[in-house]
Amino acid sequence: LVRRGRWHMNRRTRRDTEIALEFFDKAYREDPNSSAVLNELAWWYFWRAWLRFGDSDDLEKVEMFARKALLMDSLDARPHAYLGVADIMRGLPALAAEHLTEAIHINPSFAFARSAMGSAQLLLGDATGAIPFFLDTERLSPFDLYRFHNLGELAAAYCFVEDWPAAIATAERSLNLSPSYFYARFLKIGALMRSGRRDEAARELAIFMTRHPDFSEQRIRWIPFVDPAKNNFLIANFDRAKSDA
Repeated sequence: LVRRGRWHMNRRTRRDTEIALEFFDKAYREDPNSSAVLNELAWWYFWRAWLRFGDSDDLEKVEMFARKALLMDSLDARPHAYLGVADIMRGLPALAAEHLTEAIHINPSFAFARSAMGSAQLLLGDATGAIPFFLDTERLSPFDLYRFHNLGELAAAYCFVEDWPAAIATAERSLNLSPSYFYARFLKIGALMRSGRRDEAARELAIFMTRHPDFSEQRIRWIPFVDPAKNNFLIANFDRAKSDA
């Protein structure tokens, strides 16, 4: 049941995600103490919370299933990582880093935990310290299904250190994997403007507005940076392109 659920999750369509939950729920009814099942349910609700910009009910379920999974197997890195990403989405990156440190201690090769640690450092304002975690993730899991997200986070880190060529190239790699990922294109547009490449930024902006006609800057303000100036910085870069249009 778990393997069948994973297969559907990997297809990343709305219907497949719903089917995956049906399999995980059935597996949970069969064995409510299985750490494998509990971890899949924690992951499933985290994924939906991410799509819903931090839905609190889903995050509570992430925490519930992750903590129960830890009771079943205290040496499993996954529940620590899921508790960490739940805290990231709650705007608690320092607390998240504690969970993620434990996950990485248990499994130093856990790419998901390393990427999440990079995100926590980014939210705390340490873009320079975040970059190695994202690069480690690329090395450890170069064919990861969710690699587009890690590359998007890496592009954001490059924006904050004002390495605009790296930000553009990394955002493009993210978009090659997931052309509809709004954040990577948003970052790319801002980086192109800061690089003086206005024509390219205008073309990317046209694509962005076609793909995301309902976009609001609130989607960027939702990102829980400890310092709101970070949100303003990214929005200002993007607004340069809108002003030019």
